[in-house]
Amino acid sequence: MFQVHYDRDWHFFEVVFFVILGIFGGLYGEFVIKWNLRAQAFRKHYLTKYAIAEATFLAGATAVICYFNMFLRIDMTESMEILFRECEGAHDYNGLCQYAHMLMLLGSKLTI
Repeated sequence: MFQVHYDRDWHFFEVVFFVILGIFGGLYGEFVIKWNLRAQAFRKHYLTKYAIAEATFLAGATAVICYFNMFLRIDMTESMEILFRECEGAHDYNGLCQYAHMLMLLGSKLTI
């Protein structure tokens, strides 16, 4: 389903960045788990009586935030295919590969 065709070899200097990404990914995972446990305790203590209101609010907030991000409006499988596509081909999904649109796309990603 998520088959990626990448026809270039990686360079040795990229290993350093992969190690850095792995370290920061692990630290970020620890941070998310810690705050998820705190959020779960908060929800269990204060929001037990308001489960339907909480779910309605979260669904509405997610819909409003995701509406402005063009990559969250499409199917996840198609999104993964687009993000792993090389930029030198004839396909360019909404300016993803154009450097002039990078700030707009970054802003679109930061609304998550």
